Amino acid sequence: EAFSLAKLTFREYKSRVRTQLLLSHTGPASLDEAVQDFINCHHQPEDLQGMTEDVIRALTRDNRLYLPPGISYDVIGPFIRAACQLAWEMATLAQPLELAWCRDGEVFDEKKYRRTYDSEFAAPLVAHYTWPALVQGSEVVARGEACTRRGAATSSCRKRLRAWRQMERGFAGFEEAAD
Repeated sequence: EAFSLAKLTFREYKSRVRTQLLLSHTGPASLDEAVQDFINCHHQPEDLQGMTEDVIRALTRDNRLYLPPGISYDVIGPFIRAACQLAWEMATLAQPLELAWCRDGEVFDEKKYRRTYDSEFAAPLVAHYTWPALVQGSEVVARGEACTRRGAATSSCRKRLRAWRQMERGFAGFEEAAD
C-alpha cells in the first residue's frame, strides 16, 4: 500500500511541478530536466503524515488481512511512515525503483524471484510471495522470494481461507460476549 500510494502521490506532485515550471521555464535544459532538477532539490514528501494515515486506512479496509481483536495498524505506524518515506524516495529518482507487482497463483518467474527453502521445486505456480522483486524500468535490480506449491492459489482455496478467517473472527466475538 505504501509503495502504490507514494507512486500515485509522486505522479500528482510531479504534474504540479511541471505545470508551475511550464509558466517560467527558460534555458538550455529541457522542461523534463528542469522538473527532475527541482525534484532532486526538493525531494521530501509534502504530507508524509497524510500518506501514512491513508495507508493505515487502506490496510484497515482490506478484508484479506487479519488482525487480532483489540489491535490496529496504528501499532506499526512508525514502520508504515518509514515505508512511505522510502517509497517516496524510490519514486523521486531519475530512473525510479519499483516493486514488481505480483499475484498469488502466477507462474513462477526465475528472473525475478528465487524459491523459498520450503517450496516444491517442480511446482510452476506461486503459492505466496515472501518478498517482492525490486525493478528499475524493465531491469531486475534485486530478486524477490516466492514459495511455490502444486495447485497453488486456486480460487476455492482462497474462498475457504476467507471463510475460515471470518468464522474465526465470529468465534472471537462470541467468546468476548460470553465473558
